[in-house]
Amino acid sequence: MHASIEQLLDLRDAQSQDARAGDPELRAHVDSCGACRAELSRLVNLRETMRSLAEIEPPAGRWQDIVQAPAKSGISWRQPLVWGMAASLLVMVWVAGNLSGRDSIESRVAGPVGDAARAAVAANGYDDVDALIDRSRRLGMLLQSLPGRPEVVRAGTDNTIASLENSLALVNYTLNQPDTELTSGEAKELWQYKVNLMDSLVNVRYTEASFASL
Repeated sequence: MHASIEQLLDLRDAQSQDARAGDPELRAHVDSCGACRAELSRLVNLRETMRSLAEIEPPAGRWQDIVQAPAKSGISWRQPLVWGMAASLLVMVWVAGNLSGRDSIESRVAGPVGDAARAAVAANGYDDVDALIDRSRRLGMLLQSLPGRPEVVRAGTDNTIASLENSLALVNYTLNQPDTELTSGEAKELWQYKVNLMDSLVNVRYTEASFASL
């Protein structure tokens, strides 16, 4: 069984002071597990990249605009959702793939967004929507446990978080509409896409919070 993202983030922060710090049992597992070792390396690279970004103050009321945008639009839910998915896939390439140099799902996407979502479902090994919903719930609890964002933020970080949150708002809006008709395959793709977005958002927010505490 692989280490959770929370465990790897804790280990990464502990090892920033001492390469052999952290829980000995967890450290031993990561040392012997190629997948966990690669994920830890990705998180370390993410932290180092974010340190090099410029700082700006976030625009006031941005999140409220994001939440209200779908309700103000008269366009079908499918069209803005596809636009949001295409844009945030580019963000997830930066967050989850390019920093570590490993070949991620998003960096290999060449076809429609639907193809990318199906590939993500297969690659992540989730068998049903219930597992995705549970993963989404746990990631949501982790996001809520993070401290508020700092008053001064890095420009690249702010843009990344805005894009991820915008896409999440579109996905949530779609999933919560009682008159939205989704096939089982579409529902699974949307929940997988939501989990991918939340996982990337947790990584970025956790790293930002770590910098703010220094």
